[in-house]
Formats: sequence, structure tokens, C-alpha cells
Amino acid sequence: MLLPTATALTLIAALVYAIRRIWGKGRGVVATHDVLAGTEIVTCPVIVYDSTDAGRIGKTRLGDYNFRFGEHTQRSCIVLGVISLCNHDDSPNAELVCRESEEAMTLVALRRIAAGEEICIKYRRPLWFNPAA
Repeated sequence: MLLPTATALTLIAALVYAIRRIWGKGRGVVATHDVLAGTEIVTCPVIVYDSTDAGRIGKTRLGDYNFRFGEHTQRSCIVLGVISLCNHDDSPNAELVCRESEEAMTLVALRRIAAGEEICIKYRRPLWFNPAA
């Protein structure tokens, strides 16, 4: 039986990463298998909101999980799913691709990521914490 493409990709993605405790960081996303550069690791839906809501959300714990969204990053969103648990790195091994028309974000490998390596992104806003080494 052939699986539809979206279902097959979801099953493959579930085998590529796991959520783990990362020393000095809390939870994070770790590759469970080698991931090649350019691989779409996972796509997650988002809840998009305007600057008024961003100001209110920024005053809550959810503000730490706020992402810029849109072609010109003029809006904000909360990502529903594993992407929200990706930690920051100044030299990330993955990046976020905005899928504005789908109201989704995709995590894409920038380089080969080895099994057991943490999958990190570069936060696109000033850090509000001291990053762990």
C-alpha cells in the first residue's frame, strides 16, 4: 500500500528527531539519524497574530516562543509543534522556512547533522538569556 506523500513525510520526520533534555538548556531537539543538508526535517502549523497581540503575548511565558512570520517578518506567530523546542546557536545547523500561504514553518537542515547532534536554529531577535556553551 502506498502512503500519500504528506503522510510518508510525517512518518519519516518522526524517525529523524527526538525531544531530549539538553544540559544547560532544558528541552531541545536531537537528530536520531544522520540528516543531509537541505532535508526538510519537520513542518509545523503556526498561529499568526498582529503586533497588538504580540505586545500582550510578549509579557507572558509564551513570549519566549514568539517567532517572526511572513515574507518580510512583519507578523508574529507561535509554532505548534517540535520547532518551538529548537534551541539557539550562533552557528546553527538548521533554519526555518516560512510557508506563509500554509500558515506553517518548516525546519530545514543547513548542513549535515549527525545522529545524536542537537538541531539548533539562530533566533532572529535579540537574545533575552545567556546562551549555554
